[in-house]
Amino acid sequence: MTRYLKAVAQAAPHLVTVASIGKSREGRPLVVAEVTNGDGRAKPGIWIDGGHQGWNLLGSTACLELLRFLVAGHGRDELLTELVDKTVFYIAPRLAPDEMEQCLANGALMMQKFEPPSEVPQGRQLRIPNPLGSWKPFKRDNRVMVPRNPEDREGPFFDLYRSLDSERLSKVGPHDFPSPRKPYVASQLPSTRAVIEFMRKYNNVFGVISASGPGDQINLVSDVAGSRTLEQLESRLGELSGLAVSKRLPTAGQEGQFLGWAAHSLGVLAADCRMWSLRAAAGMKEADAEDPFKADETEILQLMRFCEKEFPEGSYAEWSEAEDPSLGEGEIGGWDWSRTWLNPPPGPYLARELKKLTRLALGMASASPRIQVAKPDDAVVGWSDDKQPLRKVVVRVENAGFMPTCPIENGQAMDGSIQLTLGDNSLVMGQATTALRELRGIGGHVCDDGLPVEQDGNLPEKRSETYQFLVKGPHPLDITVSHPLAGTQSVTTRPPQSLSAPSFDPAAAASAPLAASPAEDPFEDAFPSFEGLYDDEPAAPAAP
Repeated sequence: MTRYLKAVAQAAPHLVTVASIGKSREGRPLVVAEVTNGDGRAKPGIWIDGGHQGWNLLGSTACLELLRFLVAGHGRDELLTELVDKTVFYIAPRLAPDEMEQCLANGALMMQKFEPPSEVPQGRQLRIPNPLGSWKPFKRDNRVMVPRNPEDREGPFFDLYRSLDSERLSKVGPHDFPSPRKPYVASQLPSTRAVIEFMRKYNNVFGVISASGPGDQINLVSDVAGSRTLEQLESRLGELSGLAVSKRLPTAGQEGQFLGWAAHSLGVLAADCRMWSLRAAAGMKEADAEDPFKADETEILQLMRFCEKEFPEGSYAEWSEAEDPSLGEGEIGGWDWSRTWLNPPPGPYLARELKKLTRLALGMASASPRIQVAKPDDAVVGWSDDKQPLRKVVVRVENAGFMPTCPIENGQAMDGSIQLTLGDNSLVMGQATTALRELRGIGGHVCDDGLPVEQDGNLPEKRSETYQFLVKGPHPLDITVSHPLAGTQSVTTRPPQSLSAPSFDPAAAASAPLAASPAEDPFEDAFPSFEGLYDDEPAAPAAP
């Protein structure tokens, strides 16, 4: 994978930069590809990772497809070219390289841990005979293990093990990012430390996407309730990606996980992208979102038949004798989790899933806040004693993007600024460096009884702000407006071309006639006379 990233960077050095942000416990690099045209630090940034689990082969592959799509489409597609020119994409395909190498080598389903876990070989299931076991073979197909019913008395019964239970597989993981109840400590995973340091260094990231696993849905991780901006964005991202929009996840339920940390600590837009659903591929309705692997006996049999038809090579295995060093003698078989429930096998199903992350990333990039500076109004309003023009410079700063310039989770003010490069001019009023006020975006606007409703939660009310300066001097003035989350734009303003100070001739002034003395009543001719206004009115009738 690293070789592929470097090959893409060599083929498009003007668009792609590849760098390592850290190393895994076994010394493998944690690689991030920066994709943009120009200086990425001066643009809104979006982070996309392939997940923090070693078994998430789909997320890693989807990140590589996103990289390929951005590079191949630049200069060919108008919208994509604009996004690459005005946005920077930080793509991290593999944040658990050690565990992913194990999964690629033998199918082992490993999440990042502080200590190496004991795993079931080949990512299969292990069943151990036990009269008190909670599982039994399905009577219609003994390769399938189903939960034991209360009335079951005759075995055989088994304890069933797989490398990770479904609850943990459905989590985002890993679970050691800082949270209010668990501060940052040096003993955290190398990938966690690397991502935290990256986010602290690159404070231009306005949104993050993590391809966390199966589910065929997207969830925004947010504590903001009733936000019209987020509601509009959720709906549009679902339309673009083809993923179902599920309920918003509060950060309190994501403690220790990357997306919860990003939303709570950084305040950025955080999206949980869950591609691929074996149930949906088989034409079945989705299971409980909390446990996408839940299925009853009939559903499991239907899924088996589907996999045998569509994925004939190794999706399910017969049970064979084996011995686990920790659990003892038993049998290994069952699902190949890494190629059925968790990832689609290579082929048309994989190709279909890869497009979802690409479309989601492009949709979120389209929603970024974007600083826009209108042409400044530069007018001469007077002259100094040394005949230098006094110029009133009015700068209008707008947010042309969908999202606000402040972090949507907390509305915290960022370090945006207007910087004047005066040159040979001097500043009479105003400051050479002025703090920017935060701006809302174009999203979230609705009409109530025909009138636009502006306020949306804790977001700023205005979409534009005006700043005024008084400058002395006839020289060009460079103005740079920069914002960590909304980008940077520079403009240059000049005074009118025909610019000369008015001359004063004392002799001519002395010979000029004096102004006429004002009349005694200055309002005498200001209004029409009312004299005779009623002279032609008919006489009033005589009294009877």
